[in-house]
Amino acid sequence: MDIDGIIGIESFRKFSWQVDNIKKHLVVTKDAPSASTYQTCDGYEDMLNSMPKIWFKHDEIDNIAFLIDTRASHGSIADDFTDYLKNKSYLKLTNEQKAVDANGINSNHSNVISSGLIYNDMALGDIKLYESTNKKYTIGMDFLSRFDRYAFIPSRMMFCYDAKSINKINVSPVRNIAIRYIDKHIEFFYNNDISDTQELTVQL
Repeated sequence: MDIDGIIGIESFRKFSWQVDNIKKHLVVTKDAPSASTYQTCDGYEDMLNSMPKIWFKHDEIDNIAFLIDTRASHGSIADDFTDYLKNKSYLKLTNEQKAVDANGINSNHSNVISSGLIYNDMALGDIKLYESTNKKYTIGMDFLSRFDRYAFIPSRMMFCYDAKSINKINVSPVRNIAIRYIDKHIEFFYNNDISDTQELTVQL
């Protein structure tokens, strides 16, 4: 299908969004669903030009604010918090990754927290988070996929959900393959065992 645009936060605020991860359903409505149909509902913070914000706990630290980023499969944590996790032996996996942008070659780390991160008294268990040098804390679809079903109700600034557990263990690292769109082509890039750059081009 043709994609003419991306829905931003202003459009997000005009509707209620209900996701059923079991049935693989998304229901978008103008009217707010009844909160009583969900096991739990929590408030979230909403600010101008910002994503919804919810709070987590970790060990002895309360009220760690995370932005919900539905564009990302995984979230991110500030680099100084990564140092804290290393000192507390909460990091199970660290992989350095290289990326190129207009400022040159950058590197970051993908990390798995072995335990300790808690949302609303529910332990997340293992979760993959990227190290962020801009001090941002975000949580991605890996978090939302753990609920049986959930709803964002912007008119009430509520996040409602059903879940017996959101705990995951043994989160496996996922290989990232970079793609780009240029001249009506999608180009996939990866490195083989001898580090030569390979290209696969698909005509749209």
